[in-house]
Amino acid sequence: MRVLVIFALAFAFVSASILNYEQASVRDSPDVGIIRGHDASPGQFPYQVRLIMRNNTANKEKTCGGSLISNTWVLTAAHCTFGAETVIVRMGSILKLSPLIEHTVTRENIVIHENFNKNTLVNDISLIRIPRVKFNKFIEAVKLPELKSRPDTYTGHDSIATGWGLTWNASNMYPDVLQYTHFMILSMNICTASWGNEITKSNLCVSTKLGNSICVGDSGGPLVDFPSMVQIGVSSFVTQNCSTERPAVFVRVTSYLGWILRFIKS
Repeated sequence: MRVLVIFALAFAFVSASILNYEQASVRDSPDVGIIRGHDASPGQFPYQVRLIMRNNTANKEKTCGGSLISNTWVLTAAHCTFGAETVIVRMGSILKLSPLIEHTVTRENIVIHENFNKNTLVNDISLIRIPRVKFNKFIEAVKLPELKSRPDTYTGHDSIATGWGLTWNASNMYPDVLQYTHFMILSMNICTASWGNEITKSNLCVSTKLGNSICVGDSGGPLVDFPSMVQIGVSSFVTQNCSTERPAVFVRVTSYLGWILRFIKS
């Protein structure tokens, strides 16, 4: 069974998983951060964004991660923005409650992939348009992969995931400081052996054998190749309770580069 990586105060739209950390934390349930992760340093991940989605009609709220990919666009997961009427976008700080910049945008500025399936999480990718921000050492766009006819699979590469999700599944506590952890990218064969037909070629999986993972609240956050720091994944789902029995699953950014560039280049 899988679980979404969103901070579900009330938004229960999809049934997938959350992100975890790498080394010095706890384990999550709907609300902390990366399991077995580390505290980030100021400016270490200047592309990291915290999102608060609100549906005032249903009186619901949820939090996710995201990444700044240009002066005016944020990349996240579709299951995060699905059903949102407004989104609060916070950036520029590793402290959850002390952003350097905060913008609130309406649903007209949310772009969900036209073929997103909220039941299977296929095409779990979304964009949010924000007012133009000025880059500095604490706010900077992440690098995207090059558009190639045969993109890199990244199998065997080191990578880094970041987020403010649960750090211990049983704690129901969220970290105040942005967390990060390293993962090894797995081959599609290993991934499908664990998840079966829940995985498509547009997914990317990472090993959780070291006891680290993503968890609730990490959904939509970036996975970057290391040391190139190119974003290669968007946090999508993990096993129920954020266990490390199966690989953590991300959206593969190279599968959607054309779709992304269509909006940010316009």
